Amino acid sequence: MTSFRGASGAKALSFVVLWTAGLLCGAQGSEGDSGAAARVRVLEHRRAEAEVRKDSIALDAMFDNALVMIEDDGTLRSKAEYLSRIRMTGAEVLEIAVVSITVRSFGSGTVVVDGTYRDKRVRDGKVFTRRRRSIDTWMFKTGHWVCIAAAARALP
Repeated sequence: MTSFRGASGAKALSFVVLWTAGLLCGAQGSEGDSGAAARVRVLEHRRAEAEVRKDSIALDAMFDNALVMIEDDGTLRSKAEYLSRIRMTGAEVLEIAVVSITVRSFGSGTVVVDGTYRDKRVRDGKVFTRRRRSIDTWMFKTGHWVCIAAAARALP
């Protein structure tokens, strides 16, 4: 009986420590620079809209030339490869909806965005919907925000 209480107490303590650490990390990164966070939030939504429109000009402006992109199948792509794939994809994108995003600022020029989104596509005449989780790293370079790294993974 005592060991059960001890284990329970240890679990409670672990929970409190992790919860507190989460609050501290969130406080450090969530809205430390609210202007940067707001701007990058807008860019995340514009990126989704540009992908639906296959607007490689808008996407080119959002991505750094040295972009590191990891697709949900694990494929590593450069900026040029990604933009080429967007233009030539076999599935018609009907919608990309940002479901939730969290923006964390790390200093004055780096922001990390993690989030989930849902995309609706048509392939071979069939409509399908996927949920995905993504993480993007944005950097303030030469007067504007650019995405320098991005990764996405399909969710079950």
